[in-house]
Amino acid sequence: ATLEGRPASLLRTADGQRLLVLDRGEGRDAGDKGFQAKTRAAVTILDGRTLAVRGRVELGWGLAPTPMLSDAGDRLSVVGVGFTGRNAAENLPREVVTVDLNAAKVLSRIELPR
Repeated sequence: ATLEGRPASLLRTADGQRLLVLDRGEGRDAGDKGFQAKTRAAVTILDGRTLAVRGRVELGWGLAPTPMLSDAGDRLSVVGVGFTGRNAAENLPREVVTVDLNAAKVLSRIELPR
């Protein structure tokens, strides 16, 4: 499979049906302020047997290092860490995003307070 972006981590569902390739998006390390994303993070969903791309879904801004996969392997939840800039125009929201892996679409996006 040809993957978009910059793949950073890989998850496998317990049944082996899917491989999930996580990409935190493009951006820069802003020191103590964290990762300043220019593009949203994404997950690419691959068939666990053929490695064919089943879908790609945009997530939040940056990725926390602890993705959460449901026991059934049909949902993925991640925290987009966002970014607090020097001014309001640079701020990116911190949010929890849940993806339906069967349909390759966002189920929910919940903004978190800072």
